[in-house]
Amino acid sequence: MPRLSDSKYLSEQYKTSGNLDARRNLHARFSTETYGWLPWVFDHIEAPANAKILEVGCGTGALWSENAHRVPPRWQITLSDFSPGRLEDTRANLDGLSQQFVYKNFDIQDIPEPDDTFDAVIANHMLYHVPERARAISELHRVLKPGALLLTATNGENHMIELARLVQKFVPDYMKVRGAESFGLENGAEQLSECFNNVELLPFASSLRVTEAEPLVAYVLSSELPNLKNEKLDAFIREVEQTIEAGPFHVTKNPGLFRARKSA
Repeated sequence: MPRLSDSKYLSEQYKTSGNLDARRNLHARFSTETYGWLPWVFDHIEAPANAKILEVGCGTGALWSENAHRVPPRWQITLSDFSPGRLEDTRANLDGLSQQFVYKNFDIQDIPEPDDTFDAVIANHMLYHVPERARAISELHRVLKPGALLLTATNGENHMIELARLVQKFVPDYMKVRGAESFGLENGAEQLSECFNNVELLPFASSLRVTEAEPLVAYVLSSELPNLKNEKLDAFIREVEQTIEAGPFHVTKNPGLFRARKSA
C-alpha cells in the first residue's frame, strides 16, 4: 500500500499538527499569490444562512481561523479528523473563535451521520490519503443534502516538481507529487463522477519563491524520509543552502478545487 494511504504511517505523520504546520509554513511564507488559498477556498462554499457544514480531514482548522470574520453566525460546523491528537490541536487553535464548531473523530470511509444531513462538505487536500476512496466519496455523497455541494481540493501532477527533483538527487524514490497519482487534478473528476453528475474543476495558479533554506528543509523532513539521514541529510542541507544562496528557489504550485454537486 502506498504510504500516502497507509493508515499506520498517516497516524504517526498526523498524530498532532507538527508536520502539517511545517508544510503549511513554507506555503504561508513564500507563496507568490496575492490572494491566499484558504480565502479562495472559502469563496466557493455555497450554503444557506443556517447551513450545516462538514469538513473532513480538517487539519489544524486553518480554513476557519483564517476566515473567522466571514463565517455566517448561524452556520453549524462539524470538523472531523481520523487523528484524535490533531483534532485536539484543532480545538485549541479555534478556541474562543466561535461556539459553532463541533469536533468529531471518525474515518471518512464510514461517516457516522444520517443521510442528507449537510448543506456543504469540504475535503481539503485529503482524499488522496484514503485507501478506499470510492467508498469515501460515496459516503460524502450520502451525507450531503440533495442539491448540496462537495468541495474537494488536490494537486496536479506538476505540483512542486522543482522541489521533487532536488530531493530526488538524494532520495530517488521520493514522491514527486503528493497524491496526484491517486487523486489529482488529472483523475479526480472521473472518480467523483461515479457518484456526482455535476463535477467542475477550478484551478488555482501559484508558485513559491523561497529565500531561506531552513523552512524548505523542514518541509522535506516533515515527510520523515527514512533514507534521508546522517551524511546524506548533511549533503542535502548543503545542497539546499547552496541553491538558495544562488538566488530565490522557484517552485511551481498546481493545486485546484473540484466542485461536485449532489443531484436535487
